[in-house]
Amino acid sequence: MVVTREQMLVFTQIIESETRIGDLYRIYARRLAEHATFWLDLAAEENTHAVWVRTLYTHLKEGTISFNEERFSPEAYQLFLDYLTRLIQQAETERITMLQALSIAKDIEETILEKNFFSIFFTEAVESKRLLSALHSSTEEHLRRVRALYERLRPARN
Repeated sequence: MVVTREQMLVFTQIIESETRIGDLYRIYARRLAEHATFWLDLAAEENTHAVWVRTLYTHLKEGTISFNEERFSPEAYQLFLDYLTRLIQQAETERITMLQALSIAKDIEETILEKNFFSIFFTEAVESKRLLSALHSSTEEHLRRVRALYERLRPARN
């Protein structure tokens, strides 16, 4: 199957998003050493997400996955990438608390789920469906873990 320039762009943007999220979480691991394992685990899983999206790209080239052109907005994906770049720059240069980092991570994971980033694909192929489901489930699990730690660390309200 011939992959269009626009389709290649979206895959590149999604892979870059997953990579930048992992980069951000690694910075948090360095800057918030007490919770380094938490952040490094999330970062490693974001790298896995990028690998899964690369595999989906292969499936697109093979014709086992289709692309929902109506759901794709390169501008929206670019805005998200720009947002991640700003967060990375801030994390490198500004002081950040664990609660601030968790709040940012919560926003990132919620955005991916709410905007349904992976709904640009449809497929009947079992492996592609499995990968899309795994991406969605893993993002939900990230959000659950981030929220749980945020709630555990947040000061009690009176």
